Amino acid sequence: MPIPTTAAEQLTALFNTLQEQCERCRLHDRPDEIHDLRVAIRRLDQCLEVCGEWLPSKRTSKLRERLDGLLSAAGDVRDLDIVLYLAEKLKLDIAVEVDAEVRAQRSLQSAKLVRKIGRVRIPAKLIPKADTRLDGAWRELATTLLPGLAASFIDAGDRLSSHPESRRRLHKFRIRAKRLRYTLERFADLYPAALEKRTDRVKQVQTVLGDLQDAVAARPILRKAGATKGVRQLLEAEAARQLEAFQGLWPELFPAGSAELWVRYLRKTVANV
Repeated sequence: MPIPTTAAEQLTALFNTLQEQCERCRLHDRPDEIHDLRVAIRRLDQCLEVCGEWLPSKRTSKLRERLDGLLSAAGDVRDLDIVLYLAEKLKLDIAVEVDAEVRAQRSLQSAKLVRKIGRVRIPAKLIPKADTRLDGAWRELATTLLPGLAASFIDAGDRLSSHPESRRRLHKFRIRAKRLRYTLERFADLYPAALEKRTDRVKQVQTVLGDLQDAVAARPILRKAGATKGVRQLLEAEAARQLEAFQGLWPELFPAGSAELWVRYLRKTVANV
């Protein structure tokens, strides 16, 4: 089955970006390279999900499983990078032996990631032949997919900002923000420039919840490495600050009635405005 031209072009570009980031991580496993690899994986995975109806299901499913494993391995390295970053940012009083243990674990997890990178293979025939006659179907997908995604995201954010039930739910919502953002990016060319401003709002939510999750994720790592209770309490205080920041930011970015405005906007692409 053929695929819309835009979808084929985006998938090809995202495959190339992933391969470039994998190669960079093989050569240098610095925090920036790890971060960029994770972003490349998430963007490609979200595009594979969006384009699912035009892709061979078995090959796509296997590739997404491998990408999920690679993302997890990269996440293990990044969590340790975050510990070292927060230790400096918050001026945590971490013992020398604790710092050494975190760095040793970082080296171990980085080696595992490099081995996993070597096993990633992109199926040669994953992307079907592009067909410009399907460009209308790509536009139709935008107007049917995006409004529902945006509305459900905003509704969930309204509930969480008023009643944050658990850190786990907030972490899941952060991942949901990433998925919405990367999906909006897929269809950016179909909308006026205002879509970029809307996407930036989602990114701001993702960022503040990311800072919260960083503080949450660092605590068990430091506890296992032998950090004091006082250090872990400072991280808990940082998480509380970021939660407060999220609760203050959300109504500014998504005031009452935002869901309806987003739905109305996303139902009309540049071709039918």
